Amino acid sequence: MANYTKIKVEHRSTDVSMVFITVENKAKNIYLDLKAWYYETYSSWGHKAEIRGHIGENYVQKWDFKCRYYNRTWERYTFQTVLHKAFYDCGIKADKKLLARLWKQIDKKVGRY
Repeated sequence: MANYTKIKVEHRSTDVSMVFITVENKAKNIYLDLKAWYYETYSSWGHKAEIRGHIGENYVQKWDFKCRYYNRTWERYTFQTVLHKAFYDCGIKADKKLLARLWKQIDKKVGRY
């Protein structure tokens, strides 16, 4: 079995801009599913995200995240801040180096679009 991480990114733009990300490594028993989308109300706008899945036997404990913006965002790519927040604040107990490597791969892959 190959020991590498597959990251699939899909952008959709219908009425609302969205991104879907799947991170999978069968050898290390990693499966994460991230979703982020744009929201707007009469008084604010921002991005929301969900994360579900596991790293080994450690499952996501929290899956609803929100970043409210008051002005233009300075992200390298759309949804970067809320995805980062969801990834690191979801409660997964895993090696910090593994999380940093996974985030670097996600950031690189999503930033291409």
